[in-house]
Amino acid sequence: MTTEDPRAWGIVQHNLGCAYIGLSKVRSEEAQSIRDIESAIRHAELSFEVRNPEDSLQYWLASCRTLGEALLDLSAHSGIENPDQYARRAEEVLRAAAVRISASEHPHQWAEIQDQLAKCGERAASTKT
Repeated sequence: MTTEDPRAWGIVQHNLGCAYIGLSKVRSEEAQSIRDIESAIRHAELSFEVRNPEDSLQYWLASCRTLGEALLDLSAHSGIENPDQYARRAEEVLRAAAVRISASEHPHQWAEIQDQLAKCGERAASTKT
């Protein structure tokens, strides 16, 4: 990645990830929704090229939450192979974010990450039945 403004580039990639998540949720065709989520994952991952917890914790947390959401959404689709791999990856990303913050210092992000982790647990429980 070459850019004069890495922060702005990261914001654009993150926002594209969010936009594709939103687009996937309004699609009526599952195959297109899956493609949108895959695009969301790709853009969220690209945002990590310029975001890390040491230099830009808030931006990095946002990317973790967006990537986690996209992976969880993908794991919920019946039209993909091995959906559990996406739920496991979501949990890994979200746990990595959770250990970097505390409920007292980052209450909003902490609560959102905990909600997403609960969804990972629900996903895991639903696949065992």
